[in-house]
Amino acid sequence: MTPLPLKKLRPPTRRTVSDCHVNQMMDDMEKNGQLRPIIIDSRFNIKDGFARFLAAKRLGWEKIGTDKITNGPVIAKSASRCGRRLDSTQLGTTYHEQF
Repeated sequence: MTPLPLKKLRPPTRRTVSDCHVNQMMDDMEKNGQLRPIIIDSRFNIKDGFARFLAAKRLGWEKIGTDKITNGPVIAKSASRCGRRLDSTQLGTTYHEQF
């Protein structure tokens, strides 16, 4: 993970995340720190980890760990949002595999 300033990252323009999910992420990040990086492209666009980005911002963090993708998208297997499992068809097509 490469730590980068939050203000350098570019959030997606048409993406929303529920407050429930962000609050859960905040609780987890306060207890355990950042366990997974935010995935960005070469232009610092957030490709995965928008909820982590919002949680870090609300927690007052100045930097967050990132990983950069270089050769196209990687598809997600699944993610959890407010207690329910989502498969990759519900997420879209350009997300990375969850660690």
